[in-house]
Amino acid sequence: GQDYWVAKDYILLADILIAQQDYFNAIALLEGMVKELKFDDLKQEAESKLSEAKALDKKSSKLSN
Repeated sequence: GQDYWVAKDYILLADILIAQQDYFNAIALLEGMVKELKFDDLKQEAESKLSEAKALDKKSSKLSN
């Protein structure tokens, strides 16, 4: 049970990082979670937030493609 709530806390931390526009750390955190999570519902939530963070990072990037 504790592992589930720790993972949930990390997802909340990723939300905070995204809100602070710290996309680099949010993406790094979420990528690690997606690789290691054993809970399917949290893995899906992390993947969704990872996609969101990557899209926001790309949108705010000053580098051109």
